[in-house]
Amino acid sequence: MASEIAVTCENVSKRFSRNLKKSLFYGLRDVFSEFDLRRGENELPPLRESEFWALKNISFELRRGESMALMGSNGSGKTTLLKVLNGLLKPDSGRVQISGQIGALIALGAGFNPLLTGRENIFINGSVLGFSKADIKARFDEIVQFAGLEHAIDAPVRTYSSGMQVRLGFSIATSVEPKVLLIDEVLAVGDFSFRTRCYGRLAKMMDDTAIIFVSHSAQQITRICRSGLLLENGNPVIQDNIANVILEYNRRNSPETKFRVNYDGALELLGAVVDDTALEFGSPITLRFSIQSEEEYKDCFIRILVRKADEELVGEWNSELHGQLFDIPVGESDHEFTIDSLRLHDGIYRISFFVMDNDRVTHLINAGNVSTIESSGHCYGGVAVQF
Repeated sequence: MASEIAVTCENVSKRFSRNLKKSLFYGLRDVFSEFDLRRGENELPPLRESEFWALKNISFELRRGESMALMGSNGSGKTTLLKVLNGLLKPDSGRVQISGQIGALIALGAGFNPLLTGRENIFINGSVLGFSKADIKARFDEIVQFAGLEHAIDAPVRTYSSGMQVRLGFSIATSVEPKVLLIDEVLAVGDFSFRTRCYGRLAKMMDDTAIIFVSHSAQQITRICRSGLLLENGNPVIQDNIANVILEYNRRNSPETKFRVNYDGALELLGAVVDDTALEFGSPITLRFSIQSEEEYKDCFIRILVRKADEELVGEWNSELHGQLFDIPVGESDHEFTIDSLRLHDGIYRISFFVMDNDRVTHLINAGNVSTIESSGHCYGGVAVQF
């Protein structure tokens, strides 16, 4: 049944040592400590010298038919959690329960012997997943065709590009029809055509498979996942619908930017402000600024640019197109422009603007990162319509 719980993660914690010799020693001690029945399964062990928490008290449930994104900056514990879920690492405390066949694509080239051919690796990986030789043969042509490696299937994997390895790994992991699928940042390597095929296959699997997907790309995540878990230094920060998780991720990981301004005219920007920096979908936004000018400029217009936190341009408002030209007199002057409906999806955005001369080429003022705004009340994505 699609409502069956496929993944249970209960108070999972994992510690690592930064010292290799101590790590080997601690590992040996931990093997013998498993025979100590006095410590409870969920009892958090103390940190020893040189150790840190890679994961601490992670809990969630995922049902078949559900998809969840793991988000966080590099080193936050995402890959470690996937390895714990896949049984590659044993948690120091807590419990993991997986119901059904698991498929995993956690690291580039993981599970492949680089000296063997693609054909041989398919049979080895299939055997590891518990399939008979006859089962693998029945799926072989489909695996190779989906990966698009007909021309290279008998070449050693060490001769494959990173994209070819990803294609083969994804094709194997999804062809076995797993009930739980773990994917770790590997779709960023594949080309556009392959990613499109991947999304199509994942869409077909979603009705009966629990998917845990790791990526830094909000665009990829929103195509696959409906919920998310944000990690920071191994600790859970927020587990919620995907829009709220992405918003919190952007708040914590957006690069710091400073206001900057350049001039191509005999004038100076005295100040600029956006009235309201917390917006709902379709709300108006007003930009006010003051100018000190040594010359008079006629029939100027303004271009207001909206960028995502990663500096990707998502929209522009041009006052000339809205019939709003303005003059800049000698001396000090105040100006105000309002976008009546800023239809931004949930996210964090930065506002910049240009003051353009009437020749439509000269940037009298180029003001970057004037303000940071946060939009909420709609789904995640970008800009819904032009504004």
